[in-house]
Amino acid sequence: MKTQINKITRPLSRMAQTVALALAAIGGVFAVHAAVLNYGYVSLSSIQTTPEVVWPAAVGTTLRLTHYDVTSDTNTATLKIMGGTAQYALQGTNAITATNFTVLSNVGLSSNDIVVIQLTDNTTYSATVWGTNNTTNVSLTATLATNQTSGAILYRMGMIHTNSLSGVGGTWTTNLAKSGTALFAPQTKMPMLLRLTPGLTKASINSATAVYDLQ
Repeated sequence: MKTQINKITRPLSRMAQTVALALAAIGGVFAVHAAVLNYGYVSLSSIQTTPEVVWPAAVGTTLRLTHYDVTSDTNTATLKIMGGTAQYALQGTNAITATNFTVLSNVGLSSNDIVVIQLTDNTTYSATVWGTNNTTNVSLTATLATNQTSGAILYRMGMIHTNSLSGVGGTWTTNLAKSGTALFAPQTKMPMLLRLTPGLTKASINSATAVYDLQ
């Protein structure tokens, strides 16, 4: 299932304008997002039980979150904002059924880490680390459902900022919205992920906007 088309709003005059498409969560384990590598203001959205959106890493830019508006059918939901803290170049290629990947060094990765895998076309997949071994192997909890090609990057997502939703619960009565110049900013050249979890039957990232600033 795919989310609505996401648009760049108020793009900077020197920056490219394109339209991006984010795909929704697959089985609650992975989410795949079509290439969203734009410059300027990029707005994304998603509706799922556990919706999420990802802004890919881009060389020569910094990211900052300027707005989010989320809704859930439960007041126990939390919004997690994550930024990349380390990157690992995936070695070789892997079939669509693969859960094991090879990197130059897996130091810093551990079980239950949330990661974003960014392919060379800037499509991103979120995943969870099952474990590591032999200093170069990384195992995921499930397959990516795509062929991993040479040149892909695995990003460990840290810098986690958590916001709790408040309200009386019920059907779409629990909302959290904020706007600002820089609500959150990952490290330079790192991706950013927003995840709303959990909803009883559904939850929505109604809109979330980040800015790619050229360095």
